[in-house]
Amino acid sequence: MKKDLLFALNQLERMNHVEIIYACESGSRAWGTASFSSDFDVRFIYVHPVPYYLSIQEQDDVIHSPRHESLDFQGWDLKKTIKLFQKSNPSLYEWLYSPIVYKEKYSIIQQMRDLSMEVISLPALFHHYAQMAKRNIHHFSEQNQNKVKQLINIFRPICMCKWIMEKQELPPVQLKKLLGGLNLPKKHLEDIHSIIQMKKDDKTSILENEYQEIFIFLQDEMKGIEQYKEPPSINQKLPTERFNCLFINSLKEVWGNSI
Repeated sequence: MKKDLLFALNQLERMNHVEIIYACESGSRAWGTASFSSDFDVRFIYVHPVPYYLSIQEQDDVIHSPRHESLDFQGWDLKKTIKLFQKSNPSLYEWLYSPIVYKEKYSIIQQMRDLSMEVISLPALFHHYAQMAKRNIHHFSEQNQNKVKQLINIFRPICMCKWIMEKQELPPVQLKKLLGGLNLPKKHLEDIHSIIQMKKDDKTSILENEYQEIFIFLQDEMKGIEQYKEPPSINQKLPTERFNCLFINSLKEVWGNSI
């Protein structure tokens, strides 16, 4: 499959006259909850030739290829990516730390990883995942389809919040690492691992008596998250010039020092 994905990425490069410098897996495959039938959610970062960035016109900064069977491709231009990095975008954070990388070219991605603890705001990430968990708990009671996936979409952001609360550091993307680093009650941890295995086995339904206890536990954890007083961000806001240099130096690395 990786060969097919790389071929598709090469086609996107040729069609859009760009160079893809990074491509990774996002979603269930990156989290470690994918089943055989799960989609491949490929996310990538690309660079245009230098003249593209010199136009006074607004330029497109997203490439979204139509879904083909189980393949979904979406990419962001490097300039957009760095702007979102500056704003602690949670999706970008998950891309940068995806455990499944299909392509990584040049030094820009590692530079962004190295800067993450200086740039990415833990309070911003905490707020994002807290709101996601709260929203998904609300939807869980209203929707009857695919309760297994819904439960994962509740306990994953809750665990991301707990990691930030307990460790004051960026949480891992993989659920296995996330769960392994948290002090969760053994019974509930076993229930969570069972639900993950159900998802991997392509099971979508779960009896109410099988999830009621874990759902109550997650609701209680959500109450604790809502009561948590976020400490102020320890990050000093980096000057915009630092991000400008990151962008310009990346263009030089990709297209040469003549710019």
